[in-house]
Amino acid sequence: MENVILLLYLKDAEYGKRFLRFLVGKKNPHLHPELVTAADKIKMRVGMESEELVVLTDDMGVKEDEKRKVIYLSNKQDVGNKTIFQYQKAEGIYRELLMLLQLKEEPERLSESVTGQDVRGLYCVFSPDGTESTLLSVTLAQYLGSCGKCLYLSLSGFPVFYSQEISMEPEFGKKGLGELLFLMNQEEFSQRQEQLCMPFGNACMLAPISHYKDLLDCSLEEWKTLFHRIFTECEYDSVVVEMGQLFEYTLDLMEMGDRVFVVKEEGLCGRVRNAVFRKYCHMEKKEALERKAQFIELPFDKREWEQALSGQPLSQLSEDRQMMAYVRELVEGHVGGEEDVCIIEEDVR
Repeated sequence: MENVILLLYLKDAEYGKRFLRFLVGKKNPHLHPELVTAADKIKMRVGMESEELVVLTDDMGVKEDEKRKVIYLSNKQDVGNKTIFQYQKAEGIYRELLMLLQLKEEPERLSESVTGQDVRGLYCVFSPDGTESTLLSVTLAQYLGSCGKCLYLSLSGFPVFYSQEISMEPEFGKKGLGELLFLMNQEEFSQRQEQLCMPFGNACMLAPISHYKDLLDCSLEEWKTLFHRIFTECEYDSVVVEMGQLFEYTLDLMEMGDRVFVVKEEGLCGRVRNAVFRKYCHMEKKEALERKAQFIELPFDKREWEQALSGQPLSQLSEDRQMMAYVRELVEGHVGGEEDVCIIEEDVR
């Protein structure tokens, strides 16, 4: 089967970057996507004899020639003229693209999600805006819950999940993490944790602290004791901590994590907040945390992901092959940042 170099040239460069990462995440060995941000750069890209060069674009001014083929994204579908309907989910575009390129979709081996790699430990998920950390941490908990016993905790300033279903009227008074924090030095800690925890799809959860001041009042030693007893006495294989705000010990807690994911926002504001986070690490002399943290961009549209979380039981998330494949790659350390994708930028002089 011939390899295809797919040049993405899209008017919306940010959408182009998201779609590029989506395609890279598919790991099709015969499809090699690259993003081009200037039309004149298309002509500079030359393929090898064993490669077919194809441009996917929403610019009807880009034309085929003897060196490259063109597939158009448009507001109408016309497979005969190599046109794909643009306003659909990325998965739909991908499947139509494979059909036009006559490529086969590589099967995802989700049966191998537990690869023998040790996935146990404390996972910290942080995002400056507090939204993406919810999406990723909840999905991560579902994956890890299929690998072993997993506990989900929200330390966000504005929690979303007070049970395993999102409700417009949450039970704010439900006992959970706040009560357990007062029992850290009690012998019945493990038994009370068992009583307070609730099902959370494939994982378990403790209801978030009901009053934000109780979260702010906890000392670092109290957090250390809490996590130590959860792991040693409650027999959890993994704990996922959602963090969506800065309080006194945010960076200290993240430093305790075995894996730390910082979710980047798109666009200029996201890049600035990312830089601010790094600055805070340097101010607090936590360069080791900066090196440990993995800065990632979500490969799925945030609205679609939110809809998936609210529109089905959490346990069904583990049946979403594409989403679970992404999380598996993330846990196993195979999902990288921008350095793992090819972007051919427009010259700025």
